[in-house]
Amino acid sequence: MYLHLYSSKNNKLSFIMDNTIMRLMLFLICITLTNCKHKLTYDYLIEHPILLEKEAILCQTNPQSQCKIIMSAMNELIVMNEIQFVHPQKFGEIVMKTQFDIVQLQQKLSEMKAEQSIDAQALKQVEKDYHSLELRLKLLMAVLSRARLE
Repeated sequence: MYLHLYSSKNNKLSFIMDNTIMRLMLFLICITLTNCKHKLTYDYLIEHPILLEKEAILCQTNPQSQCKIIMSAMNELIVMNEIQFVHPQKFGEIVMKTQFDIVQLQQKLSEMKAEQSIDAQALKQVEKDYHSLELRLKLLMAVLSRARLE
């Protein structure tokens, strides 16, 4: 904040105002930052395996409403970690197949959207399958990145 260097009776008043404004801004920044916690969805947890592990530990000591989602994501991460550790070649095949399936669904989505008469239900199902495969690929990449760190 600005400090006024000239000497006058307003000097103390402006210093107090600048200090008050600075404290108010600091308070607002703190409030904003504390409200920035991301909602813990299955998708978000799969994309952030370190957070997932921390939340799973918290669920074991202090069960919460989101623990079912957290533990489901953690179980899937554990299964994929075991496959990657015990059968690395099989794990690689799973990654490649998932990538291949994503490309095929991308092509199918493009074709469906290009058609004039789109079956909305079928399109919705293909989009859901595509999202599911993207999520699986994110899980697989999280497992690979963890393996690299260990």
